[in-house]
Amino acid sequence: MPTKADEVMTRLRINLSRIWLQYFLYHALGSIFYQKLHLEEVIKSVENAISATPLDYPDRSVWLSNLSDALKTGYDQVGDLKDLEHAIKWDKEAIATTPENHPNRERLLNNLSNKMAKRYYQSGQQNLQDLQQAIEWGEKAVEMTTNDDLHLAGRLYNLAVMLTSRYNQSKSVRDFYHILRLSYAAWHSHIAKPAIRIQTAREAALLLAASKIWQESSALLEGAVRMLPNLSSRSLRREGQEHHLSQFSNLIAESISFTFQAGSEASHCLRLLELVRGIIMGVAIDSKTDLSELQLKHLKELDTFQRLCIQLDSKSKNDLTQALYLSVEKPENG
Repeated sequence: MPTKADEVMTRLRINLSRIWLQYFLYHALGSIFYQKLHLEEVIKSVENAISATPLDYPDRSVWLSNLSDALKTGYDQVGDLKDLEHAIKWDKEAIATTPENHPNRERLLNNLSNKMAKRYYQSGQQNLQDLQQAIEWGEKAVEMTTNDDLHLAGRLYNLAVMLTSRYNQSKSVRDFYHILRLSYAAWHSHIAKPAIRIQTAREAALLLAASKIWQESSALLEGAVRMLPNLSSRSLRREGQEHHLSQFSNLIAESISFTFQAGSEASHCLRLLELVRGIIMGVAIDSKTDLSELQLKHLKELDTFQRLCIQLDSKSKNDLTQALYLSVEKPENG
């Protein structure tokens, strides 16, 4: 016969399943569904179930972390600071109940660091204590992450960005060199995603350029430009493409500018311009080839794809919902 504890665990699993489903529907269909599904009541139900769970229950910290991530997602979409506050609270409790040598602890530390940093930036960079705590949690996460971990470069980059925020206010020489050490470690990580390496190189180059260290900054940016072909535009989510393209456009302009500032000859700058031109042409050709092959082999799918692209480029939630509706094949009459 099931015990009371077993019943609590069962209710918790059901509620967790409901919250993931409702967040998925919210992401797909928009805020009107968010209101109808009463997500706040579901979150409260999950919180109550977790509170009733024994502190030594094996999966408790995982559930706490998942609930925190769900709350953070809600904050990103709705902007209610209460969600972010609760997410931070549950992350801290998850860490407090996780052993020091637990393999999941580094992920918990990194998540808390990112949420503390988000609260700092969202508050207008007024609460320096949030930034300091974000840095401390981030440093602990980096210390626990092994060199062969695919997440290491991203954590190094995030920590470097936080330290740069502190450096911009304190102008600490120690922070300056710490940022560079972290950035170079991420830049030279050959197992890291190209996007992370490019972003890290750019941030470090901008820091160096602010101190007029042109040789190192131009070398970093040129290396980042040469890595652009490794970053397929198809790996970007559509809503982020405009931002990424703008960022890489700045990267290219900065690379050429810093190369001039470093005293390089005009011929070197021209070769860099030709390299950029070749990269842009290569991306354009790849995109055209992909669509041509799709048109030859899957005409119906191409039509659906193009209609979705048009709808997704619109900022209207109603257009997005309509696009999802149109993408579903309807049964023929009769």
